[in-house]
Amino acid sequence: MIDVDNLIICRHAWLRFRDRWTGQPPQCLETELKKLLRVAVPEDLGYGQTVRIITNGFQPAAYYTAGGWRFVLNEEKTKLFTCERPYHKKKERTKNIVTGKQQF
Repeated sequence: MIDVDNLIICRHAWLRFRDRWTGQPPQCLETELKKLLRVAVPEDLGYGQTVRIITNGFQPAAYYTAGGWRFVLNEEKTKLFTCERPYHKKKERTKNIVTGKQQF
């Protein structure tokens, strides 16, 4: 559970939330962000989480998701670092020219 009322939202998180918003912007970005954070649920990134920890200088993070957004917080869930739109690209199947078999 995220204590939204006492959460420190970094400037970077505000900028990413604003920049990555698609469609008509909400009346109040703060209200919309806090609404999403209140219903956000923990997300396990599996191996990707390990890679991100290494990439971020071994800084542990908590990942939450709601409404097509991923929120990256510190491990104590007191500070919001960034807001992302998680994209899961599916690899397209192609036919191997030599064998004629489907491959990824």
